[in-house]
This record gives sequence, structure tokens and C-alpha cells, in this order.
Amino acid sequence: MLGRWGLLLSLTLLGWSFPLWGDEPRYPVRVTKYDLATRESLLYGHWLTPLVAADTPQTWAWPQEFVNQTGQWVAAYVDGPKILQAALNGCPIDGQPALAPLEQLVQECCQILQVPRPRVIVRNHPVPEAYLVAVADQPHLVLTSGLLDLFEPAPQQLRFFVGRELGRLKCDQLRLRQVSFGLLTILQGLPADTLPPTAREVALTYGVGRLLTWSREGEISADRAGLICCGSPELAYEALATMLHGLRADSAWRDPRQPDFDAARIVADFRRWETETVVAAVRYVQQQPLQAPYIAERLAALQQYVASGQYAALLAQPETTTTELLTTIEGLDLLGLAPAKAGVAAYVKCYRGDTLQFTTPSAPWGNTAYFQQIRRALPGAPGEPLYFEVWNDGWRDELLGGFVLYPTLNASADPTSPPKM
Repeated sequence: MLGRWGLLLSLTLLGWSFPLWGDEPRYPVRVTKYDLATRESLLYGHWLTPLVAADTPQTWAWPQEFVNQTGQWVAAYVDGPKILQAALNGCPIDGQPALAPLEQLVQECCQILQVPRPRVIVRNHPVPEAYLVAVADQPHLVLTSGLLDLFEPAPQQLRFFVGRELGRLKCDQLRLRQVSFGLLTILQGLPADTLPPTAREVALTYGVGRLLTWSREGEISADRAGLICCGSPELAYEALATMLHGLRADSAWRDPRQPDFDAARIVADFRRWETETVVAAVRYVQQQPLQAPYIAERLAALQQYVASGQYAALLAQPETTTTELLTTIEGLDLLGLAPAKAGVAAYVKCYRGDTLQFTTPSAPWGNTAYFQQIRRALPGAPGEPLYFEVWNDGWRDELLGGFVLYPTLNASADPTSPPKM
């Protein structure tokens, strides 16, 4: 069971009364994007961002076959219609005293995650949904009336969904999520049993699976922000379960003696679609709500995040802990770059985020490369990745591969201790 039995308390927050299981909510003193984003989402984001940097799919750095398969779906499926619907059927909460409790809830979540407050719109729509859109680079948080109604008896759980959308701002997800949403929309429209061979080839050859994986990891990262804003793993698990079954906390169909759902059972029933064939994967995607897919897997991932100790470590950070880490790269040894009797003229590019930090000279031709005199000191936040791309300096530059390091403080959290990778 998700809830811990004991004395059931009732608190009043922002004019609402809600049940609180276990300890009172706890919040960290600071949050960085690297406390939220999974390592996989950071890595996929690094590789995918340059491919979708232009305004339209027609000018993206995808092979033309992929562009022809997808067409202009970003404009057709992503922000445009959502912005229009929010404008026609929504009410901005700015200057509306009647919505002061909701305004305060959003503001508190912004303070916890340390992000600027977006414009908030309540949209008249029965489907429970929270999403973030950009209008002239200004983020807008849209909350549907269905979502507010579903979580009216449990506003602390509503903070989970507000927080997860604000987490997208913290993790710079908005652009890539637009792309993944458009791709999921396309896959939902494909007949799973008759997936065209060309689409199957595109999916396997041109990295659609990679983009879908980023979408999955991006949702998992956003859920961590939701957990931090609601302040309790039990409340976060129950919020996800509620979105899955759609029953209010005060529903007559829920046993008041056992109000919580069994998260372990939900996770056990989940089928991991990425291990299936492409056709099975498309069939699974078609069964999911586009607004927040893979709820069962996200629930499992959130439980794993809590069980790993990362969430507890974030809550335990003292106010005096340094937020900057200095990583020194002394040298790099690269082996097995080519077959034994072949070779390349390898060189390395190092990125902190999307910023190029240094490029090594080309090593002598061969299947190994040694760079012993780098000695670069690179400041950054704990957990901020260092990306290394390995290139071949031939008649045209060729990307051979890469690797990534995630420097973090030692367990002692002593700022003078060397980082671990």
C-alpha cells in the first residue's frame, strides 16, 4: 500500500482541507536541473537538440525521408491548437481574487523549484490535464477544469502536476517535448498491425526510438520535480495513481478504510514496450494518453528514484553546500578506435552542456589515441554532464562515437574533496 497507516490528520492549506499520510511535506533548500533530469534525458537532449534547432521540420537536420514521413506536424499538433483552445476556453488567473488559492499554490511551487512564474490559465475542459506552452517565448501553464476538479479534495497532490510542468522549465524541456509530442501523435495515428515498411525502417534507422526514449526520460525527470513540489513520496505515488484511474479522493467507489491504490500492483501489470518490436511499441503508444504517457512506468521510476536515496540526499542538503564543482581533466586515453591494422586520426571535443569547452589536436594515425597534456579545469554544477565527442580527422570529419561523465561530490559532501565520476 502507498499510504502508511496510523493517525489520519487533516490540514488546511490555501482554503482546502486535505488528508496527510505520514510526515509533513518536506522541501529542499535548493534544486538544480541536474537534481531532476535523468542522466539519459540529459544525454539524449544533448544529441537531439541540434537536430531540431530550426523553426520547422523541413529545415531540421534529419534525413529527408524522415521529414517527408512527418510533414508539418509540429505546427499542426503541438502548441498552436493548445494555445488557441486555452485562449478561447480559458481564464487567466492573474488579477482574479477568486483564484487566489490556486495562485498561491503555483507561486509556492515556483519558489521551491526556483523558476520564474509562468502565466497561468485555467482551461474549461473535462479531461484532467496540465501542460506548458510557449507564446512568444513566454511560458504559459494551462490547468484544465477537469484536473482541478479531480484533485479538489487533495490539493497537495495537485502540486505534483503543477510541479512537474514547472520542472520542464527547470530542465529546459519545452522544445524537445514539443517534438516528442508531435511524434507520439503521429504514431497514435498509424495502424499498428500494418505499419508501413518505410516507417519501420525510418523508426529503426533514423532514431525515432531515441526520440521516444527521450520523451520517456523527460516525463520521468518532470515527475521528480512534481515529487519535490508535493513534498512526499506517498502523495506523489497517489497523485500518479489517481491520474491513472481518474477517481476523486472522496469518490464513493473508493473504500475509506483503504483509500490508497497499490502502486506495486500497477507497476507489475506494466509491459515494457521498448523491449518489444516496433509494431508492438506503436500499439502500446496508441493506448496511452498523449498528455502524460507511460504512467505505470513513471510510477516505477519515481519509486526507484526515492529508493536510490537521491531524494533523501536532496532534502538533506545544508544551506551552505557549494553549488559549483571544479572538474579537472588531466588527460584522455582512447583504445580500440579502429581494427588492428586500420586506423584513424582521432581528436576529441568536450562540451559542458551545449558549450564547447575545448578541442584536442589530432592524434597520430592508428587505432589508439593518447592526450596526456590537456589539464583543463572546468567549473560547473554537481551532476552537470561533460560530453566528449570522438572525431576522425580525415578527408571529411567523421563522428566515431562519444562518452559522458557526470561529476558529483563525494558522499561526504566536502567541497574540498575531489569529484567522483
